[in-house]
Amino acid sequence: MLSKSIPTKFEAGDIERLTYLSKLYDRPVSYLIREATRAYLDSQAKKLEFMEEAKAAADNLNQTGLHCEHKDVANWLQCLANGQIVEPPKCHK
Repeated sequence: MLSKSIPTKFEAGDIERLTYLSKLYDRPVSYLIREATRAYLDSQAKKLEFMEEAKAAADNLNQTGLHCEHKDVANWLQCLANGQIVEPPKCHK
């Protein structure tokens, strides 16, 4: 449900590109803008979630000292990529 319009200024080249895509996909320009905005908002939400998880992981490392070596994780991932079922590496101090 659409609830509000927001006036937005676009550069001439962007308007031309939107108009071209609008005709190509047989969709209104407003639809393309809404879809692009949703995609941007979704990507930013994922980015923020990743950053929060990374901060939590760093905090956990600082508190506990537990970690895995890069080479151990890389070897584990390579085994998984080769179809082997192996346990993940153990964390250590």
